[in-house]
Amino acid sequence: MPVLVTRCCDSQAEREQDARASFGDVQFTTSYQSLLEASDVDLVLVLTAMQFHGQIAKAALIAGKHCLVEKPMATTLEEGAELLAL
Repeated sequence: MPVLVTRCCDSQAEREQDARASFGDVQFTTSYQSLLEASDVDLVLVLTAMQFHGQIAKAALIAGKHCLVEKPMATTLEEGAELLAL
């Protein structure tokens, strides 16, 4: 099954052009929460700074999305255990 990139998110709005250059005509947002609300998003790749991995991964899992997190998936054992439970 092919993968279709439908949306990109970055905290820095000026990176929208880079996202479009890489992935074509995708919707761009600076709010990961709005990305997680999108019905056309099935899988979320979390590629942020490490301190945000757990927070974003948790929100994605709660939103019912599949989630792939750049390692480490969390910065504490407690946060990692919570993600595994989700």
